[in-house]
Parts: sequence; structure tokens; C-alpha cells
Amino acid sequence: MADLSALTQYAVVAFASLFILVDPLATAPLFLVMTEGDLPDKRRQMARRAAWMAFLTLTGFALLGDVLLRLFSLTLSAFRIAGGIILFGIALNMMRLRRVREIQTPEEVQEGITQDDIALIPLAVPRDGVGGGVPV
Repeated sequence: MADLSALTQYAVVAFASLFILVDPLATAPLFLVMTEGDLPDKRRQMARRAAWMAFLTLTGFALLGDVLLRLFSLTLSAFRIAGGIILFGIALNMMRLRRVREIQTPEEVQEGITQDDIALIPLAVPRDGVGGGVPV
């Protein structure tokens, strides 16, 4: 019985972590705005592709992340520290209400508005797959 309890606890923590990582409550409005003029079939297709690409990205990093860290001679602690420094810099810019041009250029904003397929970028990879999945 103790094994079932531990397994249940692990499953709940894993699901909660993935739910927070993927953040469907923030991604859904982004998806709706970016696909506003598209047909429902195209929206469904993009949503499916984005979900599959995020799944494959997260699974790939879960399975091969240790190999990649060893390949570049990085420790997990060093990677977490670097991620923390990057997040601190982003948070500092947000608190000062400054937009950093290196994060998003005007050309990128325009491309995001006119982009035909948003399944891979920005939904699946930078938003869901890589943002929180790599450091975890």
C-alpha cells in the first residue's frame, strides 16, 4: 500500500509540474488571438501540431538532457544557476517596466502578426517546450 501511495504522490507532483510548465491558462488566449482569422479546421490542426511538438520537445529533453549536459561538460547545478541568472535579468527588466530590444524586435512582432502557422513557433517550442522544460 505504501508503494501505491508513493506512486500516486509522484503522479500528482508530475502532473502539477507539467500543468504549470505548459500553462494552458496563459497559452489558450495567446492561441486564440494569434489564430483569430483562421478557419476552425486550421486552428485544430495548429493546436494538434503545437501539442505534439511540445510533447516531443519535453520528452526529448527528458530522455537526452543528461547526455547533452555531459556533451557540453555542464553540471546540472551550473545549468540551474545560469537559468536563475537569466530569469533574474528578465524579472528585473519587467519590474523596471522596460522592454529589452534583444528579446523582441519590431520585425519579430510584425512576423508574429503575419505568420501563417504558429504551431511550432511561438506555441510549442519557446512557449511550452523549452521555456521551463530544459532547466527542470
